[in-house]
Amino acid sequence: SSMAGVVCSGLTTIRLINGTDQCSGRVEFYHENQWSPVFNVNWGQNEAAVVCREMNCGDPVQFSNLHGQGGHLRGYRVNCNGRENSITQCTLTEYPRTSSDQVEEAAVKCS
Repeated sequence: SSMAGVVCSGLTTIRLINGTDQCSGRVEFYHENQWSPVFNVNWGQNEAAVVCREMNCGDPVQFSNLHGQGGHLRGYRVNCNGRENSITQCTLTEYPRTSSDQVEEAAVKCS
């Protein structure tokens, strides 16, 4: 289907927004000239660990719904084994959310 695909890129930037410091917040990454959110579908310890490592922020201490909704309808589902050095080395699958979807943006708080 045209909805899903694996995204590969060496030059992706990652950021955490709406957090209390540079090591917490909702996860977004820069892809195809825009910032895209990561949704908390399949979001857990492994994925959070990779984000914290990439941000040089230690280990994840929390990776639940911390920072509310961003309102994006298109984002990505991330699948990591926890050993990647960058979220771009994980499997990134486009995830179109519907307005009735209970899916939220993934957030992380690192140590």
